[in-house]
Amino acid sequence: MPFKPPVEKPQFADLIVSLDNSRSQTKDNAFYQTVYLLLQRLTKFRNLVINDINGLATASDSFKNATYLTQDDETIALPKFS
Repeated sequence: MPFKPPVEKPQFADLIVSLDNSRSQTKDNAFYQTVYLLLQRLTKFRNLVINDINGLATASDSFKNATYLTQDDETIALPKFS
């Protein structure tokens, strides 16, 4: 199998295909099920992380337009989002 450079978003579907082609399902079924479920859960976890990151980008946009009301002039101590 030729070397493939890593992609930005890891994809695990090609690993499942390799696992199926290894015929370990019939030779060592417990190992096959463990690796298969691990790949499935990694795929779900990756999707959750991507959704969370996209949600953070949306939340950070709302902070850029935030205003603060203080009793004294504290503009130097306030965080600046740019």
